[in-house]
Amino acid sequence: MTEKERERFSCLEGSEIDVEVGLRNSGSSGSYLSLLKIFFESIEENEAQLNRLYNEQDIRNYTIKVHALKSSARIIGATDLGERAQGLENAGKAGDTDYIAAEHEAFLSAYSSMQGPLSALFRQKEEGEDRPEADESLMKSVYDEVLAAAEDMDCERLDSFFAEMADYKIPDGEAVLYEQLKVATGRYEYRTIRRLLKEKQTS
Repeated sequence: MTEKERERFSCLEGSEIDVEVGLRNSGSSGSYLSLLKIFFESIEENEAQLNRLYNEQDIRNYTIKVHALKSSARIIGATDLGERAQGLENAGKAGDTDYIAAEHEAFLSAYSSMQGPLSALFRQKEEGEDRPEADESLMKSVYDEVLAAAEDMDCERLDSFFAEMADYKIPDGEAVLYEQLKVATGRYEYRTIRRLLKEKQTS
């Protein structure tokens, strides 16, 4: 980790997020910031959905949700949260509702606790940085790749696409759709992603 990266992510020191692991998984500090932002912006919505699925005893969809969250947590370096999610996923697959009942609240508490340090990170004033604007050809390529990943329900590929695009400025005409896709990715709403992009193709 460079001195600049150490300073940039200093507010995550002492948190459950291992910055060195996250940087290694992401490839660059710009990509890592993008992944952290997607993770951060989806916490409240994901927490509400997990609570709803738990209360409804919808173990199948609960298991799908914690599986996706496990992958995202591991990518950003939240290893302990990823392991907790793995335990819940294994329990869901095995139909072990007793384990889920015992671990659900502690898991959500650990998940929610990440809002504090991540909020501090994104409250910091972003340094001015000139980034090239993504041209029409690049945006079309990204949309094609995002649609293919959504059809495969591959959250890791989706996260990586948005991380790579952190080095580009999104054109004003694409900003609304792009933000909608990022939000849907953070919520693992693959159907919404497919709908938005197919509407784009036919417009």
